[in-house]
Amino acid sequence: MSRNQKVGQGRKQTAADQLSAKGNEIITRNGRSPHGEIDLIAQKDGVTVFVEVKARASSSVGWHQSDYLKIVAAVFQHVWKDTPTGWNYYNLQFGSNCQDSPSGFDYARFTYMKTIKVGLLNNEYAVLEVDIFPSNNLVSWGGDANYAIPIWPNDNNWPNIDPPKVKVNADDALQIAEDNGAALSRLKFNNHCLIAKTLSADGWMLNITKIKLPVQRFFQWLLMNTMANTKFYQQASNL
Repeated sequence: MSRNQKVGQGRKQTAADQLSAKGNEIITRNGRSPHGEIDLIAQKDGVTVFVEVKARASSSVGWHQSDYLKIVAAVFQHVWKDTPTGWNYYNLQFGSNCQDSPSGFDYARFTYMKTIKVGLLNNEYAVLEVDIFPSNNLVSWGGDANYAIPIWPNDNNWPNIDPPKVKVNADDALQIAEDNGAALSRLKFNNHCLIAKTLSADGWMLNITKIKLPVQRFFQWLLMNTMANTKFYQQASNL
């Protein structure tokens, strides 16, 4: 085992010890899925805790798309007894506060959909959503929502994306935007802004929005708005 591996194992054990000391039961260590490995999953009083152990030297969390996908896979497995495989993306959104040399994201929203058969002749869209706020130690998820498919196949069908066909991830899309004018745009706001990268059927889109609230208060507002509009809400901590 390399030095970095030993350090990583030590930090994971520290996290497990802290959770156990607070009365949490560790139910999974190094849980594997097609999207990677999540370090710990614990439970206490009906709350599931998904833990991805990360070291950081600043207040910015800087999670990457691959980190978020690990949490999403764990939610699918332990909440819906399912995997993201077989579900298409309806929408992906990653956001962070503006900063020089941006790396990673401060929150992410994953909206999945797939066609399900209802009865002999009818189909519907099933929709699942996962919102992740690492700096607030919270994951929320929504489900139990099916929507009718339009009668005519080409009339207002919901656009969706097959995940294997996505060749550019959110981190690369952010860097491409930064190198092609996004840096100048955010500097016009003196970095007092929010960057959002959204993937839809039309590809990646970048939105830079000036915000009047302090960044942390804005994320608190966004978090409360997410909770208020999620049909089925649960929460879980992550370290």
